[in-house]
Amino acid sequence: MSLILTTIVSFLVSLTTCLVCFWIGKKKSAKKTIQKVAPLRESEPEEKNFYEEDSNVPIKDYTFDNYFTDDPTFIKKMKSMLDNYSVTNPVMLRGPTGSGKTHLMRAFENYLLEKVPSKKVCLISAEAFLNEFVNAIQHKTNMEFRKKYRNLDALFIDDFNYLRNKTACQEELFYAIAELLEKNAFVCFGVTAPLSLKEGFSDRFINLITGIQIDMPCPGFDAKRRKIMQTFEKANCFINGDLVDYLAKPEVGLNELVGICQKIIFMKQLEGKGCVNLEIDDIKELIK
Repeated sequence: MSLILTTIVSFLVSLTTCLVCFWIGKKKSAKKTIQKVAPLRESEPEEKNFYEEDSNVPIKDYTFDNYFTDDPTFIKKMKSMLDNYSVTNPVMLRGPTGSGKTHLMRAFENYLLEKVPSKKVCLISAEAFLNEFVNAIQHKTNMEFRKKYRNLDALFIDDFNYLRNKTACQEELFYAIAELLEKNAFVCFGVTAPLSLKEGFSDRFINLITGIQIDMPCPGFDAKRRKIMQTFEKANCFINGDLVDYLAKPEVGLNELVGICQKIIFMKQLEGKGCVNLEIDDIKELIK
């Protein structure tokens, strides 16, 4: 009996010793693995800081040359304003959706860069600006956010109405704009008319951004015809004058008009017929 107990005890001791040795060996192996893998992480490229990226690339298609208006002096006035914007700064573009505010701001942006390619410019929607602001707070990158927007040579904010009643964001933007204006950077807003700045914006914010207000010219028949012809020509499509006149309806805005033209081009390309000498009856079903 004594021999049996001695054997069992010896077995348990041996088993325990093996388990301990196995656990120690596995721990050392894991440590070596960690030490071996860790340097690989150090050699990986650092994650880019969003605020240091040049994410705002001007869209070259939006220029004064393809901005159409029936006022022959409008473009000349806009260029003159940009050549001496310190007198009118900041600038507010007012007009309903589809009136060409974004196109005109892009044209401003490209015009400034043509004169001085080294300018740091940013065109952003008010919603995107608010999202960046909230993200900066959440990730504690406020300083990077401020550096991005206060070191610009030109700032464009589209759909400015979106910031109504966004008190904290307005406060941040107030100081950014004040600093930009102090160093004579160009500041431009796009707002949907009618807009009462007294509703949802602080008095000091209104006083800061009150500069020149430009009402967007309503595109007339001739401006629409030129836009239609340009849209079709860019797609290597050539249509007759009667069809151009038919499409240039007075109740259709430029953005909607371009969409209609692009739909016609796309549908005709799918049919394999192209869009040469299209007749009015050919497109009535396409633009319903």
